[in-house]
Amino acid sequence: MNPSCNLTNDHEDALPETTVDLEAIQGAVRTILAAVGEDPDRPGLLETPRRVAKMYAEMFSGLKL
Repeated sequence: MNPSCNLTNDHEDALPETTVDLEAIQGAVRTILAAVGEDPDRPGLLETPRRVAKMYAEMFSGLKL
């Protein structure tokens, strides 16, 4: 899978159409969690990087440069 992807409303978890590097965002969130002393692999945080990446994709979906 290409880490930079076009997202469309093809499934229930879909995001508005936008191009974002979801894998890079998820990696950055994992790095931040570790930097503040959290374990990004603990059960309560496992989905956090995905959720944050989705949030940024939604926030910036309206920007068309």
